[in-house]
Amino acid sequence: GSYVPFVRTAAQRRDYRDPRPSLAERYPSVNEFGAKVRAHAGKLKSGGYLLDEDVQRVHRREYRRA
Repeated sequence: GSYVPFVRTAAQRRDYRDPRPSLAERYPSVNEFGAKVRAHAGKLKSGGYLLDEDVQRVHRREYRRA
């Protein structure tokens, strides 16, 4: 398989002609990134893919990055 990382800014995205949103466009702030992490962890728990302790671990990791 291939690995093509997201570019960091919208300017880089235009320069590289990458149609995918940049990291800055996807996650305008650390708080927004954290909110998305928490929301997806909750969805994974609801679907039976994560346990409560896993969700708590995800939250602790997310808070350390903030």
